[in-house]
Amino acid sequence: MKSFLINLLTLGILVCTLSVANASIPDTVLKQKMAVVTIYILDKDGVDIASGSGFIFDSKGLIATNYHVISKAIAEKNIFVIVRLEDGTLKYAESILLYDEINDLAVLKVDSDKSHLPKIKFSTGITKQGQDIVVIGSPLGLETTVSTGIISGIREKGLIQITAPISPGSSGGPVLNIRGEVIGITTFLIVGGQNLNFAIPIKYLADLMAETKKQKKRVEIALPKKSTTPESSPRTDLSQLTEDAAEQDLREIVRLKAEVMNNPENVGAHFDLCRAYMRLNFYEVGSQQCEQALQIDATFGAAYVALAQAYRRLGFFEKTRKLIASLMDVIKKNPKNHWPYYYLGQVHYERADYKEAIEAFREAVKIAPGFVEGRLILGLSSLTVGDIDTAVEQYLILKESDPKLAKQLFRKIKLK
Repeated sequence: MKSFLINLLTLGILVCTLSVANASIPDTVLKQKMAVVTIYILDKDGVDIASGSGFIFDSKGLIATNYHVISKAIAEKNIFVIVRLEDGTLKYAESILLYDEINDLAVLKVDSDKSHLPKIKFSTGITKQGQDIVVIGSPLGLETTVSTGIISGIREKGLIQITAPISPGSSGGPVLNIRGEVIGITTFLIVGGQNLNFAIPIKYLADLMAETKKQKKRVEIALPKKSTTPESSPRTDLSQLTEDAAEQDLREIVRLKAEVMNNPENVGAHFDLCRAYMRLNFYEVGSQQCEQALQIDATFGAAYVALAQAYRRLGFFEKTRKLIASLMDVIKKNPKNHWPYYYLGQVHYERADYKEAIEAFREAVKIAPGFVEGRLILGLSSLTVGDIDTAVEQYLILKESDPKLAKQLFRKIKLK
């Protein structure tokens, strides 16, 4: 709760700063926000390991940022680099075109979709001490935050010292003059110092781009494959998730992470985040979100099923035993509720305990005879063990109560 209040207070301060600062910033400068991006670095399990800012300087999809923001994608395999545009569009970085470790610079390449992306122009003027500047970045993940300041000094090798505040996540963002041209790239701050924030002169990036013909520094980046719904229990169409494009899931992940940050007790957001990660095959980080959902609400049955699916994919077979024990505790507290039995059956099914799964489904429809989803899954599960009689029995009941689900079950029976 303490960290949540701190985040909330920080957000309030930044929003206030932004609204006051914007009043004095020329529109030509504010329009450059469209070309500023947020960069997320994910490991093979989908866990965030770094984030930063960047900006588009070529409409064909070239993005400037700091080397330290994307360094793990150079040093390790199976690291995903995701770029979020100001309008919310998410893109995968296809490659690190160039990088300069000494000067903390890197150039990413994203697909421009044959469209012209917004871009920021390089300044060709001379930077001077006392010059007004504007910084745009994503401090603490708060995307395209605007802050103002001046150039307080020009240091060794042209390093620009600025008074505009820089926080974690701002690294790689543009420093603009009042004409909206980029004069530098934010790079770091001295911890404990006041207003000791720095930017790399844009000349260094221009010099780096002069090396584009030297392809030896190009690094290809992993691209997650479009994923289908994880293989799951024979559940109803009502509870199955349709296939989403990877970009849609990534956009959903970003939205849900913000929602969880603002309301850590939102069990539905944790569960939806779990499913979004799993659709991208990030089962470990997805399972963590479902575990969090169950810590908040131990009766949230769908989270048990998602966890069972994730544990099966991860090979955590023994962990599913704990899920069963937890569900049995829920049943003991409310034995007349059919839903826990329904979810218990699905967890058993994920363990390939088909007999126990069928028993749980039978108990669910015994408690609630009109529970059509339970009858469908009972029929489908019975077919798994070759019990066509039970499947036909459930079909005949569904034929009267829910013809649509009856047809779905009948198609499976015919295949047998």
